[in-house]
Parts: sequence; structure tokens; C-alpha cells
Amino acid sequence: MKLSLLALLIAAVITNDTQALHTPTISRRGFIGTATLSSLPLPTSATGDDIANLLDAKTVYWNGPPWSSARYRASTLQSSTGNQNIPAAAQSAFYPLWLEGYHAIQYKFVGAFFPQGRSVLSLRVAGAGLGTCMSLPNVGYNPSMHVMHFMKDDNRHQAVYEDLAYNTPRRFEAFWPEAKVTAVQADGGMKCLVTGDGCSVEMNPKLHSPASRVTLEIDAPTRRSGRLLQSTDVTMLDCSTQDLDDVYITMKVYSQYNLNQDLQTFYKEITSWQRNNDEIVGKTRVAAFLPRYIKDMDANTGRIEYDDNESVALYDYKMKLMSIDEAQAAIKALSHKSSIIGAVVTGTGDAVTGAVVSGDEVLTFEGAGVVGESVGSAEKVFIAVGADDVMEVSVG
Repeated sequence: MKLSLLALLIAAVITNDTQALHTPTISRRGFIGTATLSSLPLPTSATGDDIANLLDAKTVYWNGPPWSSARYRASTLQSSTGNQNIPAAAQSAFYPLWLEGYHAIQYKFVGAFFPQGRSVLSLRVAGAGLGTCMSLPNVGYNPSMHVMHFMKDDNRHQAVYEDLAYNTPRRFEAFWPEAKVTAVQADGGMKCLVTGDGCSVEMNPKLHSPASRVTLEIDAPTRRSGRLLQSTDVTMLDCSTQDLDDVYITMKVYSQYNLNQDLQTFYKEITSWQRNNDEIVGKTRVAAFLPRYIKDMDANTGRIEYDDNESVALYDYKMKLMSIDEAQAAIKALSHKSSIIGAVVTGTGDAVTGAVVSGDEVLTFEGAGVVGESVGSAEKVFIAVGADDVMEVSVG
């Protein structure tokens, strides 16, 4: 596991070593600098059951299932018969129709708060290690703009759901650019590989269905062993929603297990979406929790009294969404890869065909920029931008 920006702060607190707070980029020092963090004003208190208030509350409480039933078991991802070791998932979350479609999303870090003080922090807290909090895989980092997708539910005429198999890998790679997602599973179904195997509707019809659990396989750097193939599994245990006309708020309770580190994390994600003319703006807060049984795994820290039903860390981000079409989504999903050098398209309307080259991988497509499966390698790039359009992509 590689450490996130938050972990540098925690390490400095644990070792009392202020030199551990140094980072090479100035833009992140505000997050990990001791003076800046300690001077951040805590938000106001939340009252009642209004989950919207939790976005600005001084603290957030777990009030969820007992830790013993919310956790994964150690053999969960190693055994093909390990489903009994996965915590019980809630029903998939649903959203209003005005979120349907593809969106280019931009996250901006706001701040981190520690309701019970920094002495209780641990490197086992969600968000301390890169990829240990799927909602915000690199706390404190401002990721590049990427694409997210909401799909209309055939069984609910006035609701859409988040396409987890589409969104989770894109968010993960945006927050951690050095990592590459090599496979994704939704609700324990068939793996969809980066090569395209297992991703078609014919082979994997439920891949993009409503889901409450997602599993990623990731090729990512580690502190001591170079790049390794790693696996992480996250289950949504509970979900609450609040509809305030043009503002929609969700609160999701998550249990996550990182197989390679045998690391269990728990967190809540509170998110608001608000329509604002032609764009959608939002806020995301992640509340990280540290059960006593996990805290006691820390060596040489002594017995620290705290409430493990109360959050030990709060991470806040602002978001901005811009609606785009499917063809634009295909371009944006690929444009962060440095090997893309240009674009050309043949055909018109639904007969558009071509191929996309990224590194030594070639993806075919047909229709308005829909990417298909891997077919080999080549040196040119072909990307369908729209029904009749040609667009060049320049990536720095």
C-alpha cells in the first residue's frame, strides 16, 4: 500500500516528526501542513435526521451495523466460495432523472477535519493509504476531469442509478494517475478486463446493472515492492436519500477490504447534487471510522480513549458536473492517456467505425464513439467524436 497525503500527516503525528510532513508539490502542503490543518474551522453541528446537515456538521456518527457484521473476513477474496464472508449489501442507490446520462466531473479538495483530535489517527484509517477509500482514492489530491455515468432504471420510470462498473475505475485512475485498473466486477459478477474480455452485453449482461458492491483489480506502485497487481472490494451496507427539489442528497455506508494489505476500512459518504442552470454542482464528504479492534492492531501506541462510533476524520470536496454525450464521454475517457495523438473517423451516423490506440492496445468501435474490444496493436489513432465529426486530441 502506498501512502496518501493524509498518511504523511498521520505518520508525523505518530512519530512526532515534522519532517514527515514535507511533500514535493506546493499545492498539497495546505492539506498536510500542521498549522493549516489545525486552523481550519470546524463546520456547524447537525441536528435531527436531516442528512443534508451532515455535509457541514462538526462530526458524523456510524450508527450502522455492528463492526463484527460489517467487516469482511480474511478469506473473502481468496476463495471462490467466500461469498458468505462478504458483509450484507443494501439495495442500490437511486437518483432523480436530471442526473441521467454522461457527465464530465471535476473534484476540488476543500479540507480535512479530525473531530476527535489527531492523536487517535492511525494509518489504518480509510483514506490514509492510496486506494483505501474508494469514494476518494487519494485524499487531498485534485484529480483531473473525468467521466461519470448515470443510467435509467428500466424498473423505475422516475429514477436513475450510478453505473458503478463504468464510474469506479475512472474515478480511481483520476485520483491515482500512477495506477491502472485492470479488471472490474459489479456485485460479484463476471470480471470485465481492460482488454475488453468479459465486458460485452452478451457475455456480461449485468455488468452495468444497479449494484451495491464493486471489486477492482489494480496494477499500482507500492512503497517496497515496485508495481504489484492488487485487489480491493467495497460493499455499500446502507443508503439513505433526501430530495429537496433541485438538490438531491445521499448518505452511503461502506465497508472496504484491500486484499493485499489485509486491510479493512469503514466510512460514510454524504453527497449532494444541485441543479444550477446548465450545470450540476455538488459536495462530497467522507467520514472515516476506526473501530477499536482495528486501532488496537497499532503497535506501541498505548491505549487511547475515543468513541469508535464517531468519525475520526472528515474529508470534504466540491464537485462540478457538465453534461456531455456518449461520444464526448468516449473521448474524455481516453484523453488522459499520453499515447493518444489525434483522431479521425470514417462513415456517418450510426455507421461510424474505427479504432482507438492507447499504448500498444487497440480498441475498435462502431457508432458514435462507442469503444469495443481489443484487437491488437497499431501506430495511428482513430476516435469517433460524433456522428459526422472529426476531432484531434492533444495530450500533455
